Amino acid sequence: MTTATDPSFYTVDVAQLRVGSKLQVPIFDESDILLLADGQVVTSNFLEKLRNRSIGQVKVHQAELPRILAGQPVGTAETVPPPREGLVSSEENDVTRRLDEATGRPEELQLGPQGEPFADRLVEHGDSRYDVERRNDAIAKREKSIEGVRSIFEQLNAGHRFDVAVLSDIADEALEELQSDSDLFGSLGVNPLSAGYPARHSMHVCMLALSIGTTLKLDHPTLRDLAVGCLVHDAGMLQIDPRSYENGKRIGHAEFSEIAKHPVLLFEKLADVPAVSKRSAMIAYQIHERCDGSGYPRRRTSSQMHFLSKVAAVADAFVGLVAPRPYREALQPYHAVKHLLQETAAGRFDPTATRALLNAVSMFPVGSFVQLDDGRVGQTLRANGEQYDRPTVEVWDPSDASVEPVIVNLTEERDRHVVSVLPKLEFEPEVEF
Repeated sequence: MTTATDPSFYTVDVAQLRVGSKLQVPIFDESDILLLADGQVVTSNFLEKLRNRSIGQVKVHQAELPRILAGQPVGTAETVPPPREGLVSSEENDVTRRLDEATGRPEELQLGPQGEPFADRLVEHGDSRYDVERRNDAIAKREKSIEGVRSIFEQLNAGHRFDVAVLSDIADEALEELQSDSDLFGSLGVNPLSAGYPARHSMHVCMLALSIGTTLKLDHPTLRDLAVGCLVHDAGMLQIDPRSYENGKRIGHAEFSEIAKHPVLLFEKLADVPAVSKRSAMIAYQIHERCDGSGYPRRRTSSQMHFLSKVAAVADAFVGLVAPRPYREALQPYHAVKHLLQETAAGRFDPTATRALLNAVSMFPVGSFVQLDDGRVGQTLRANGEQYDRPTVEVWDPSDASVEPVIVNLTEERDRHVVSVLPKLEFEPEVEF
């Protein structure tokens, strides 16, 4: 049984509990009284009992968080500290020297001819809700993939060889999930937790980059290279002293200089793994660069960056913004989008990649909680492409949570629109969302 000081348990709002979730670890109240045993399912009746007892928060084991919070934003912040000035790392090795030489050859930085757009394979779901069984299966596969990435990072850090095919398998499975329901896939990708860094972060960056790349009409081989580059990009962080970024203070210049080494340090471990394509390697190397030269580790500008690196940079920045860090709160996804739009206008991100982000997940990214102009509240369910400010939303009447929600496609109901974003719902819907 848990205790009040057990670090494995986290306090979450009851509104974040998802109807239909089958528990692997019990849930307790804040006084450590058992509320629901392992193996049982969260039901609307259970939530009603909590409301009747005026229980607003519960203690949940960290192993349950990926399932309970999947597809829901965790951030509440609306602003971020000013961007940091980039720097050039003094670290280099044979691989990074070859990649640096490639930046002087424009033909090696282009996307190249594309085959059949992967977007043509997507299954259309109209305005339907997510299939519960498919959603639970997708969450389970994501968690298994994160564990696979973590294992690869540890093998690399220990100097062991690893099977590069594992990365390709993770990428292909992610593409299968994206194909089956791109909006469900997007909602699981854009709403990360802070736990499990850097493997979890890398998986979420991979997922969002795939959503963006699919919108850009990239083909399957290109998307696989994009995914592999994103999956491996932060492995070098395991060689950085975590005290540089986990002390709860804003990272200073000395600490940032250490962190800026990690894209180079990665290739000291990857030097003997030729199976990682040059495109994937360039993505992992340049994902922290910025189009105006304010990134790292080489302060490259747009003309010196691979196109796929620019796509990955947008995905990495977004996921980083919406995930909590020891030195700052996580942003609400909507405010992360606003920030990226401002940064793009300032020349730091590629406009094509940022526009594709909007088209893939909407201005109110899938999973976000919003309020409509008629007072109803809901959760963004599906993006609607270029009409990025008019997503499809599942809405409730906040005065009566027992009423079945309705789906509102804002591209069709033109007299309705989103007036504000909400950090969370202030009530517990009677159905799974």
